[in-house]
Amino acid sequence: MQEKRLIKDVCNIREKQVIQEIRNEKIYDVDIKPRIIKQNILNDRIIFEGELNLNFIYSNSKINGIETI
Repeated sequence: MQEKRLIKDVCNIREKQVIQEIRNEKIYDVDIKPRIIKQNILNDRIIFEGELNLNFIYSNSKINGIETI
């Protein structure tokens, strides 16, 4: 029987995207929801593959308000 351990880790993802709606606006907050699609269990580690869904809260200078995308 194997011992279960909880390990928390921080991942840095460096991918640049241009989102036309918020190109020149101020971003106030981002809600991130990860979705794990596949996991590969090796001897000393687990490799996860997945997606990140991002919800941005940003200013909109055209209508003088705050929008989400």
